[in-house]
Amino acid sequence: MNHASSTRRLATTLLATLLVLGSSGCVDTGVAPVELPVLAAGVSAEPFEARDGWLVTLERADLAFGPLYLCTAANAGDLCETAQAEMLDGVVLDLLDPEPHEVGRLVGLGGVVRSVMHDYGVTWELTGMAPESHVDDASMQGRSFVVEGVAERGEERVRFQGAIAVTPIRAGSLVVRRTLSAGEVTDLEGAQALTLSIDPRAWLGGVRFEELGSDGSIEEGSQAWRAIVAGMTAQSRPEIAWSRD
Repeated sequence: MNHASSTRRLATTLLATLLVLGSSGCVDTGVAPVELPVLAAGVSAEPFEARDGWLVTLERADLAFGPLYLCTAANAGDLCETAQAEMLDGVVLDLLDPEPHEVGRLVGLGGVVRSVMHDYGVTWELTGMAPESHVDDASMQGRSFVVEGVAERGEERVRFQGAIAVTPIRAGSLVVRRTLSAGEVTDLEGAQALTLSIDPRAWLGGVRFEELGSDGSIEEGSQAWRAIVAGMTAQSRPEIAWSRD
């Protein structure tokens, strides 16, 4: 079952549960609704070393994130028939701010979550003809990751920039699906907050800056583009931590 139908089922389930709990205090469903803040933290803007001796300073690293789904099954995707909790709003994160800030609300039902699915601000709904931006921010240009900075190696200096869209491969799918680590698995009942930690330096660490053109643009399909997308979707995905009672 794809995530779009799962989302509709979750919305129906949540609404029915909340109505029952709100209208009949004597009914014990055994499942408590939960709502908790979602926080996000990036990294400091200090220079870092990338491949082949390049020293990189990021000047902008804005990420479109969401929607986000948490699932009971260990394998997200088809085994996640009903998400246990979700943050449907897309948000824009400043990844050069290391302080955690609330960026949304996670709504769902109490229970253990073992996997996660999310998009990077560009979502392909079942009814859509193509992926569309999920964030209302013109500065993102409808993309997932907008980055600017300077890379230096000896006397070489490259000023680079890129606006990268990370899109689902088909309608109803999401770009990131992963099993949570042992430290990330939790029961939502009793959780106080979810914190996402996202490090854009890991995404730029494999870029061959010497291959960028004279204008420093990161073009779709280039080595730099492939390295960044691989980091976002497979190698260095957002980490999850929980605050509890």
